[in-house]
Amino acid sequence: DVINFKQYAVSEEHVERMQELAQILPEIFANPTKTQRTQWFCHPNYETNNQMPNLHVHYRLEMQGVLLYLQKAHRALLNGENPHATLRSAYFQFKGSMEGLHRHVAVEEWKLFPVFQLNYPQIDLKFLYQDHEHLHETESRLFEALSYLEKASSKRVVVTQAPPDDLEEQLVGTIQLALDFDQQLMTHLGEEEEIVVPMSLTLEGRLKY
Repeated sequence: DVINFKQYAVSEEHVERMQELAQILPEIFANPTKTQRTQWFCHPNYETNNQMPNLHVHYRLEMQGVLLYLQKAHRALLNGENPHATLRSAYFQFKGSMEGLHRHVAVEEWKLFPVFQLNYPQIDLKFLYQDHEHLHETESRLFEALSYLEKASSKRVVVTQAPPDDLEEQLVGTIQLALDFDQQLMTHLGEEEEIVVPMSLTLEGRLKY
């Protein structure tokens, strides 16, 4: 289920943070009706706010599309075919997805997180901003790699011989970087939801944008 998404690796830091939050705000983070992901969607306040699981769906799907394009490009390269069209699709899908993600992050940091911080001054939410910075660093490396591949492959309109090793090497490295970023993004989205959804279930109707 792409909304009730649970296929992500939880970091040790996040586990420790959730334990601390359960001690600081037990009515929210030690409350099974709010803390457990399986209970969010049937909570009476879920539909009263814009909820992160609903807003995160397409970022998860779009990254799957980028990975599929890269795998298809690698197969084409091994078959002696020009992968430019597929790499171009991967580049523009990632570019469009990240432009949307940047707008989403801006809304979180300028509108949503301040509301949470105002209502729950007991906890310091700076880690949410720091997570975005770390994610952006990996994103920038992947964007640069995809941009290089899109330009490099455009110079090989017709392939009449085996592809040069450097292009395949770059593509394999980019696929690994995309997998790493995908895992980082999925973990971030999941952990962020575990933090903000329980709080939003308490702030009935106060998180519209």
